[in-house]
Amino acid sequence: MKIRLCAALLLLFSYPAFAQQLTVTPEKDSPVYAIGEPVAWKLQVSGEGAEGVTEVHYNVKRDAQTVLSSGVLALQQGTARLESHLDAPGTLLVDFTFDKVNKETVRISVGAVVEPFKIEPAMPEPADFETFWKSKVEELEQVPANPVLSSEPSGSPDSDYWKFTLDNIRGSHVQGQLARPKVGEKFPALLRLQYAGVYGLSKGNVVNWANGGWLTLNINAHDLPIDQPADFYTTQSQGPLKNYVAIGNDNRESSYFLRMILSCYRAIDYLKTRPDWDGKTLVVEGTSQGGMQSLMMGGLNPTVTAVIVNVPAGCDTSGPVLGRASPWPYWAGMAKGNLQILETSRYFDALNFARHIKVPTLVAVGLLDLTATAPGVIATFNQITSPSKRLVIMPRSDHKGSGGTQADYPKNLSLWLKALSKGETPPLS
Repeated sequence: MKIRLCAALLLLFSYPAFAQQLTVTPEKDSPVYAIGEPVAWKLQVSGEGAEGVTEVHYNVKRDAQTVLSSGVLALQQGTARLESHLDAPGTLLVDFTFDKVNKETVRISVGAVVEPFKIEPAMPEPADFETFWKSKVEELEQVPANPVLSSEPSGSPDSDYWKFTLDNIRGSHVQGQLARPKVGEKFPALLRLQYAGVYGLSKGNVVNWANGGWLTLNINAHDLPIDQPADFYTTQSQGPLKNYVAIGNDNRESSYFLRMILSCYRAIDYLKTRPDWDGKTLVVEGTSQGGMQSLMMGGLNPTVTAVIVNVPAGCDTSGPVLGRASPWPYWAGMAKGNLQILETSRYFDALNFARHIKVPTLVAVGLLDLTATAPGVIATFNQITSPSKRLVIMPRSDHKGSGGTQADYPKNLSLWLKALSKGETPPLS
């Protein structure tokens, strides 16, 4: 009886659910604008208690960094309008915030891009960029790959599966997994590269694609076994690999990314030695850090026949010199007081590799992404010299694609892989 009474009292004195919502709608269907063209959004506050919300705060940034304007919009019958523009190519990122009647603060972000195909890099390629990477590939080629494979159940009746290791530079290794269809002799190859962090690899990373007809290889970004308990990777990420992006970041010979990039190169060279590769199609694919590595391989390894990336990190790392937001791994932010970090980052900037990509390339970019920042990704896309390239703009997407805002990427990935597996030109629109 006491329990029922307490429940009744809680219901009696509980606060009502305040359900005010802010809807922000662009006045134009396309997120792409011309220089000087008005970029405008309509705002609508709705829901129970909406009449109690009288204003919305806004903050407009160019290239996710430089504040162009900020202020307060007064709502008239729950609506308001904001207009902005750019006088040069770049991106707009607008944050709207308002306080619900119960004082809870709500934030919504929107984005737009002005003349995307005219967004230029912040800095030129280092004069010795090609020479440096040629010497690093030569260093790798002095190390025999010594592949060691260990067969395991794939969990699928349609695919075979192996764990493997390869030798890499300076006593390090490449550790990963491989799967292929059970039926058939030769297949197109797919190298899948991993997003940032320290973690193991799921068999599905390769088995799912092998079930679709691909000889699929997936490698750990770190020289670590791929199938340890979660505590193992937690210990690594909190210990020797804590903030691994900063390890050796002031010297191109000691940068943590040197080994990582050459591990990708080694994986590609291993794939092309396999008798079950069809000898024609070798695609690299990845998201975030994996997208960064994929772009690097597209520009560095001549065996690659196509590149497919989603919100690639590490693009235009010098962007802050032009007032752009710094992309992950945020080397520009680390460079304060040590300009050698920024100089070193230029040798690991995906943009400088992209200048050398001549094969079909798909790049997906999120206009709300503060990790793989949009102006840097688009500037990187613009450097690709292949006539077969496509930019997929995801106007509502942050880095993780919250709320299904990256749905366009897997759709296009599937279309591209289907075409490439048949030796066809992938769809460019």
